[in-house]
Amino acid sequence: MSRRVLAPVLLLLAAACSIAAVFAVHRIEARGGPLSQPSATTYFSPNGDDVQDTAEVRFTTRQPERVTVIVRDLDTGDQVTLADDQRVDGETTLEWDGRTRGGTQAPDGEYRFTIRRAGDSRAYAPTRSTVLDTSAPIGVLDRATLELGELRGLAMLGPTEKLVVYDAEGDEVRGIRQFRPNPASRSAQPVNAAPRSSVPVRFTVTLEGTPSRIDVVDLAGNRRPVFPDPDVQYQANG
Repeated sequence: MSRRVLAPVLLLLAAACSIAAVFAVHRIEARGGPLSQPSATTYFSPNGDDVQDTAEVRFTTRQPERVTVIVRDLDTGDQVTLADDQRVDGETTLEWDGRTRGGTQAPDGEYRFTIRRAGDSRAYAPTRSTVLDTSAPIGVLDRATLELGELRGLAMLGPTEKLVVYDAEGDEVRGIRQFRPNPASRSAQPVNAAPRSSVPVRFTVTLEGTPSRIDVVDLAGNRRPVFPDPDVQYQANG
C-alpha cells in the first residue's frame, strides 16, 4: 500500500481509537466510576443539643475498596482521620462529631472531607465544603400581633436565619410564611434596635391560641428563643 493511501487510513484509525476511548470514559463515568461523587453535610453545630450535632460524608463504591477518609480544616490545615485504610463496599456513610485529633472541640470554620482509594492517586471530595458553626443566631423578634387565629409580625434576622413558632402545647407550627419586604417600606422599620447585619423579615402563620415560644434558627441548627421577651411588642386581638 502506498504512503499516499496509508496516511489517510492511519488517520482514520487514530480518530476511531480516540472516539472509542472517549466513549469508554463516558461509560465509566455514567456508571459512577470506581467511587461516586461524595456528598457531605453543609452546616452542622456540634454543641450537644441533639440538633445537627454531626456532619456526614456519603459515597458509594462499585466494588469492595479500602479507603482513607480525612476531614481538613481549610483555615489551619489540621486534619482528622475518619477511616484509615478501611474496607467499604457499596453505600457508605461516615460521621464526624466535630472533634479534633486530640478530642477537643474543633473551631468554627470551613472543613473539607477527602476520600482516597488504596492504589489510586486521585482524591475524591464533595463539591461543597462543610461549615462548622456553633455561634448563636443574631436575629430578634421585633413585634407580633395575633388576631383571628393568625400570628403576623416583623423579625430582624441574619441572612440565613428563620423563625420557628411553637403552639400552646409546645409543638412546632408548620406553614409559617416568611418574606423580606422592601427595606425602605414603613412596615419594615423596626420598633426596637436592630442587630447589625440583620434584615427585616415579615412573617405570617395560622395559629390557635397564644404561641408558647418563638425561636430564631440558623442553617447549622443553632437556635435562640426570642419570645416570650419583655422587649417584644406583642398584641392579641379577638
